[in-house]
Amino acid sequence: VNRPPSFDLRGDVAYAEQVGASAPQTLALFASNISLGSAALQEASQALTFHVIPRPGEEEAAASLFTAGPAIDASTGELSFTLRPNHHGNVTFVVYAKDDGGGDDRSAEAEFLFSVLFVNNAPSFSFAVATPLEILEDDPDTHRLLTTAPSAGPGDEPPQGLTFTVWVSSGDPSLFRLGPSLLANGTLELAVAPGRFGSATLSVYLSDDGGTLRGGSDTSATQSVVVQVLPVNDPPSFAVGAPTVVWEAVPPDVGFTTYPDQRENRAPYYPARSFMLLRGGTSVVDPSFALNLTAGSSFEDQALSFSVAILSGDAAMFDAYPTVDNATGALNFSTAASYDA
Repeated sequence: VNRPPSFDLRGDVAYAEQVGASAPQTLALFASNISLGSAALQEASQALTFHVIPRPGEEEAAASLFTAGPAIDASTGELSFTLRPNHHGNVTFVVYAKDDGGGDDRSAEAEFLFSVLFVNNAPSFSFAVATPLEILEDDPDTHRLLTTAPSAGPGDEPPQGLTFTVWVSSGDPSLFRLGPSLLANGTLELAVAPGRFGSATLSVYLSDDGGTLRGGSDTSATQSVVVQVLPVNDPPSFAVGAPTVVWEAVPPDVGFTTYPDQRENRAPYYPARSFMLLRGGTSVVDPSFALNLTAGSSFEDQALSFSVAILSGDAAMFDAYPTVDNATGALNFSTAASYDA
C-alpha cells in the first residue's frame, strides 16, 4: 500500500529586488528530509515531484515578482527561481510533494513566505531643450523648462521626493544674477546679469529619498547643458562738455537742434552747444566737446562713429564741416574765409 511522501522546508525566504537584468537564483537544501513514504523497495523506486503554487488569491502577485519558478528539485531539495527585474513584494506559496505510486500519493501541504525586498533604483531625467540653451542678454524671463520626465525609477518605486542639484561646472558663473537652480518639476530658475553675455556649462543630477539600503542608488547620472547668453547691442552714449567759444561772443549764436533716432546702435542725439563766431577763416579744435564715450554696457567694446548733422542755418559758412573724432570726442571745424554771417 503506497504511503504519502513527506518533507521539511527551511522556512521563509527573503531576497533583494533585482535591479536591471535578473539571473536564475538557487537556494540549496530548501527542502530536506525528503521521503517517499516507506523504505520498501517498491516505494524507493517511485518518482517524486514537488508542486509549488501561490496561495489562492496571490497568483497575480506571484506573476509580477517571478519570471520563472519558484521550483523545488525532488532529488536535492534545491529551490530555484528567477526574479522579475525592478519588482518587489511578498507572496505566500503552498508546497506539496506527489509520487507516482498511486493511492495515497500526496504529502501534507506546507507554506512559506517569499519576500522580494525593495532596492531603490536610481532616478532619471531628460533634457527638454537642445544644447546650447540660448538666452538673450538682459532677457527678463527667469523660468524655463529645462528637463522633462523626472522619475524616481521604475513603476514599482514607492512615492519619493525628488531634488535637482545644478551648478556651473565651467564657464563664467557671474553671467547669472539669480540661480541657476532647478525645481522638482524640471523648471530652471535663472536670470542673466545686466549687460552680460557669454557661455557657461551647467551640470545637473537628480536625487531621490529612497536610500541606498541593499545596494540601492538614490542619485542619477550627471548630465550637462551649455547655456549661451547671446549679446544684444546696447546704444552708445556720450556727454556734452562746456561751451565752445571762438574768440569773444558776438550774437547771434549758431546752434543745432535734436531729432530722434531709434536705431539700437545709435546714441540719442544731443543738442549741440552754441558756437560764437567773430570772423571767417577760423579753424577750431575743441578737445573736450564729447566726453565719457561708451560703446554701451561696460562689457561692450565696439568701435564708435560720430555723425554731425546741420539742421538749420547756412552750411556755406563752413570751410570744413564740423566733425567729432570717434576716438577722442574732439570737435573740429573751420569757417569759410569769405563768408559773412
